[in-house]
Amino acid sequence: MNTKTFAIVVAVFMVVSGALVAVSDDIDKSDAASGNAGYMNVYVNAGNGWSGQTVQAANGCEALKASNFYSASTATIDDSYTISYVYNNNTYTDINAAYGTVTKLQGESNSGNDVWNVLVYINDGNGNWSWNVGISASGYYKPFDDYAAKLVAYGTANIAFWYGNIEDDDEYDAAISGLGSVTLPVRGLTAVSKVPGSVYEHIFYLKNDTNAQMTVSDTVKLYDPSDGSVTLNTTISDSDLATGLYVAGYGSDAELALIDAIGDNANFYSFASPVPGYETYGWIDDLFGVNTVPVVIGEGEEAVTHYYFWSTYTEYDLVNSYEVWAGYNIGAYSALLNAPLVDGTFAIIYEYS
Repeated sequence: MNTKTFAIVVAVFMVVSGALVAVSDDIDKSDAASGNAGYMNVYVNAGNGWSGQTVQAANGCEALKASNFYSASTATIDDSYTISYVYNNNTYTDINAAYGTVTKLQGESNSGNDVWNVLVYINDGNGNWSWNVGISASGYYKPFDDYAAKLVAYGTANIAFWYGNIEDDDEYDAAISGLGSVTLPVRGLTAVSKVPGSVYEHIFYLKNDTNAQMTVSDTVKLYDPSDGSVTLNTTISDSDLATGLYVAGYGSDAELALIDAIGDNANFYSFASPVPGYETYGWIDDLFGVNTVPVVIGEGEEAVTHYYFWSTYTEYDLVNSYEVWAGYNIGAYSALLNAPLVDGTFAIIYEYS
């Protein structure tokens, strides 16, 4: 999907401003709001001094590709956001940890100790900003304030690509000093607009399809798919979740938008790093007080373990029993059209495996 169009066709009722409204409409009211966002300063030094340019981009990899420093004929960048791999004769997909890795730029290729390094202007967590060596590939650095609030080490609007020997302290110090003299003003983070209809808007259909009791500890931003309106600070109950409801949230990616949509009712596994790994960025730990629960059917050798768990779908049609699993953790997606994996509408269902 490359817009917010999403076929959730469900004949359900939900409470909107105190009235019961029948919902059986595609979520396509926000298509006009879809667009690009985020600005980054990109600096490049291929060994002959620094140059800089400001571009619009959702992350460091896309920023470099959007700049005048990049040409497909003189650069080699791992710009594949997703990858496929085979394990035990089965093919799986995952997010690519090397997304944004540069091995050649402006005709200069990695050779011996001279390689392409990523430098980022980063907050140390105490409000002090400085240039540092990137700890991950360039694609995991993003210029949005909500992202930086959760992942301090990855939130930046200033990224540099330097060809040199990073083990040579004098050479590295000279590179950092040179960055300080570049004339482009340091760019601040892009603020995420939380105005209904903004490019950051994500829509979620939430439903408890089990008999598990859920706890609602905060209000939500209720969404009405019939007209695209959003009702802020709406109190919902466990019974509303059993019926199914829509919420809207605003974020630079779908994980951050879901947190915005349901507040303290959202809990994710980790904000330690956005780089793929076991149960990392965007893995839903629990929502509304419930998480993955094993359900054992039978006894002894006949016992079979099933689960209650949160399923995420990019397409969900309850009437026609049609659904499409999300192939990645929810944090991998974004409604922004210049993001690498674009989708802004999801169904998140607590169900029995």
